[in-house]
Amino acid sequence: GGICREYDLKLHLDGARCLNAEVASGIPINEIVQDFDTVNLCLSKGIGCPVGSLVLGTEESIKQARRYRKLLGGGMRQAGILAA
Repeated sequence: GGICREYDLKLHLDGARCLNAEVASGIPINEIVQDFDTVNLCLSKGIGCPVGSLVLGTEESIKQARRYRKLLGGGMRQAGILAA
């Protein structure tokens, strides 16, 4: 994170398996993610939910993430499972 701070860059963690890492390592999730500006947590990989993800960060960074998701055509994944 030091280089990102030095150049005023944001640091993102794609934490698809972050919750698994917490259990395996015994390190609390807040310590794992503390140096990141934004974090994505996948609930289907992390805690066995059928679908779902969380984007964590400041209110402004979440607004920006939603905007980019729409611009890039992001939508629901695994929609067939929900329809079934």
